Amino acid sequence: MIVYASKHGATADYARAVAAASGHAHYDIARDAKAAKRSLHGSQDERLLLVVPIYAGRVLGAMRRFVEAQYDWIMTREYALSIACLVRGAHAREQLSDALPAWLSTGAARNHIVGGRIVIADLTWWERLLLRRLGQTDDVDTVNMNLASSDAAWLSESTGS
Repeated sequence: MIVYASKHGATADYARAVAAASGHAHYDIARDAKAAKRSLHGSQDERLLLVVPIYAGRVLGAMRRFVEAQYDWIMTREYALSIACLVRGAHAREQLSDALPAWLSTGAARNHIVGGRIVIADLTWWERLLLRRLGQTDDVDTVNMNLASSDAAWLSESTGS
């Protein structure tokens, strides 16, 4: 099972690519958390992939609320984190650990940064203003869609349970 939250589409595109390659269901909890929760409790999937977006150092509230509310269920699965973020390396991992409960990143079987995307025309006027102040005026796309096949393979492996 793949659970993600997407604000501008990059995280959704990545999660859909993993779903297409693996055949696993995917749920955007920012758009339909109730459907995701219903599916969780009926799921026989042994593994869970959380595709976690970081925007300006923060995780979407829908993702944070979801992992906190579903702690008991998540802890019965082997899970991995794919972090959608423009920032790379230790700084992105630091942002993730600051934004989500510590148990989530420490208990993950694997995690990696898949990159991020900014399409200036798709942003709100406020987001454009903030980016302009930071000197960002061009579109950016660093999403590594090649990692989707790795996540799909991991999801499809049996845990031996």
